[in-house]
Amino acid sequence: MQSSAPGRSPRPARARRAPAAFTLLELLIAIAIIGILASLILTVAGSANTKAKITQVSVDIQDLSKGIAAFKQRFGVEPPSHITIYEVGTGSAPAGTGWASDPRSMGIIRQIWPQFDFSYAAEGGSIDINGDALFTGDGVTGTSSGAIALSGAECLVFFLGGIPATLHQDPTNVHSPLVFGGAPSGFSTNPADPFAVTVAANPSAPPPNARTVVGTNRERFTEFDFSRLFLYHPLTGAVHTMNTYKDTIPNQQQPYLYFSSYGGQGYDTTHELPAGPSSVSLTGSPTFADVYRQGPAGATSASPSPPWNPNSYQIISPGFDGSSDPYGGYGTGGQYDPNTAGTMLVGPAPGGRGPERDNITNFSSGPLAP
Repeated sequence: MQSSAPGRSPRPARARRAPAAFTLLELLIAIAIIGILASLILTVAGSANTKAKITQVSVDIQDLSKGIAAFKQRFGVEPPSHITIYEVGTGSAPAGTGWASDPRSMGIIRQIWPQFDFSYAAEGGSIDINGDALFTGDGVTGTSSGAIALSGAECLVFFLGGIPATLHQDPTNVHSPLVFGGAPSGFSTNPADPFAVTVAANPSAPPPNARTVVGTNRERFTEFDFSRLFLYHPLTGAVHTMNTYKDTIPNQQQPYLYFSSYGGQGYDTTHELPAGPSSVSLTGSPTFADVYRQGPAGATSASPSPPWNPNSYQIISPGFDGSSDPYGGYGTGGQYDPNTAGTMLVGPAPGGRGPERDNITNFSSGPLAP
C-alpha cells in the first residue's frame, strides 16, 4: 500500500474549468456571418445556373441556324416564315381555291421544289399533311382545299423537320382536343411529291390510332427534341394543327419566333407578324409588332431603321418570362441597340419593353439586356 512522502500532505485534485460559452452577441454575429455567406453562395449558384440555361438556349439557336444553313445549301433559299400549304391538290379543290388562289405560296414552293406537282396526282389528289386523318387543313382557313396557314414558328419546324411522323392526342393542350403532330419525319426525296407519306397504323397509340410515316432516305435538316414540340394557340382562338418548338428553359410555354428576310428582299412584317404566335397577355400586353431593328429609339414606321440580320433571318426566344406567362414574354420588338439596351428595354407590360430584356436571339450575345 502506497503512502504519501513523509511530511507532505496529499495534494487536492484540481477542479476542471467548464469551457467558456458563447455570449448572445457572439451567437448573433456568427448567425449573421453564416447568413451572409449562404446568401452569397446562393446568389453565385443561381447566377451560374441562369448563365448555364442561357448558354443552353444559345447553343439550341445555333443548332437551328445550322439546320437553316443546311436547308439553304440544299435548296438555295432559306425557309419561309409565312406560307399557306394545302392538303387538296389543284385538280380536286373547288375552282378558285387552294393553291390556284395563292400565287405567293405557290411561288415559294416552286423556289424550293421547282418540279412540285400541285395536283397531288401521285397521291390521288390529296395529302394528309398534318396527320389528322382528314383533308380539311386546320379547319378554319379553308376546309374545301385543306388550307394550313403556317406562322414563322410553325415554318421553322415544318421546313427543317418535314411531315409529322406520328399522330396522338395531346393531353396537355387545354385549348383544343385536336390531334397533335408528332416528331417530324422529313420530306420525300421525290422533287415532284415531297409531302408524300406512306403510313402504317399504330394500334398501341391512343385513339385515333397513331400513324407512323415509313420510308427511308427522307430529307430533314434538324433533329427536334420531341418533348419540346407543341401546338401553340394564341388568344385569338385560331386553330393550329402544326407544331412549334420551344427552347430548353424549364416550363417554357412560348415557341421560338422565326422571321425570314427572304434573302434580303425584306421582312414582311405586315403579313407575318399577325400570323405568328400572339404575345397578348392576360393583362393586355401588346403583340410583338416588329422585327428587331438596329439603332436607338427614334425611327418611325414610315422611316424604319435597318433590321438586324437584313439578309438572313431572326430567331427569338422569349427567355425566362415566357415560362411564367403563357401569352407573353416577347414584348413588342422594334428598335434595339446593345449599347443602350439597359435604358431602352424598360418598363412593365403593357406598354413597357421590360419583358424583352431576357429575350435571346441569333444576333445578340446572350439576353438583349443585362
